[in-house]
Amino acid sequence: MNAKSISILSQIADVITLILVVVMLVGIVLGIYKTIIDVKQIYYATSFDIGAKNFVVDTLTIFVILELMLGFMQYHGQRRISPLYILDAGLFFVTRELMIELYAGNISPLTLISFGVVIAAVGYTRVLLTQRVETRIND
Repeated sequence: MNAKSISILSQIADVITLILVVVMLVGIVLGIYKTIIDVKQIYYATSFDIGAKNFVVDTLTIFVILELMLGFMQYHGQRRISPLYILDAGLFFVTRELMIELYAGNISPLTLISFGVVIAAVGYTRVLLTQRVETRIND
């Protein structure tokens, strides 16, 4: 590929990235609106557990979208994606799925252990990357 082709592909990637960021912003606004409605449902629910489930899941979903959006914005600005944003989004997503399973009430011990292993692995990877970045900054 020549320099002109790479430049055109880079511009196309920029446009797609900006479109995705706008879509994610709309998703975050709608998610915040739904979370506010969930708070109202908690107040009127007969059981705190029923109303809190939707609130927790929707809040974690907003964080997943936010972390993905931050990753896309960083790509747009620096032409690279930080693995930290992706790992954070992954942690929020796995936590969100764990909360859905816990609220459903039918989680097996093996599934719970599996979630724990995934969270520990992604969390440990994030810690290692953070230490690597801090070491690079201090050098």
